[in-house]
Amino acid sequence: MLLKYHGVQTTEITGVKWLNSPFWTMSLEDMDSAFIHDLEIRVDILKQRGWISDSHKDNSFDERFLEFVHQFMLHFFGEYQPIVDFLFSGKTEWDSFPTFPLNTDGIDPAGSNVTIKNVKITNWDDSIAVKPSHKTDKVAKDGCSQDINV
Repeated sequence: MLLKYHGVQTTEITGVKWLNSPFWTMSLEDMDSAFIHDLEIRVDILKQRGWISDSHKDNSFDERFLEFVHQFMLHFFGEYQPIVDFLFSGKTEWDSFPTFPLNTDGIDPAGSNVTIKNVKITNWDDSIAVKPSHKTDKVAKDGCSQDINV
């Protein structure tokens, strides 16, 4: 997680570029009156996969797992073999089948009076996922997420 706010009132997040978060990029819990705008979140699947493989001397598990998923997809979608093969080819940054990470949410707001606009999010999971607030939250109104505009 690159940014985590908890219990924050009246904030603005703008003009930043978040790259390759290994998990949720922005977790905004128990917020009130937040303005998030004009920013970019980008997760490069192939670059992250490379970082993981580089950190292990033996990446044979990664390769075996990819081959297993590839064969599984061919078994169920065999008539689309050219498309399935392309997804696993790794020829392009954005058209390759995502293998890791798969939990790279962009912005996860929980709270009240949150406005999100003019954001560019490229990832393989939820771009914006409104999360629930809790009754124990101190800042968010009435203990539930509300008035969140995207």
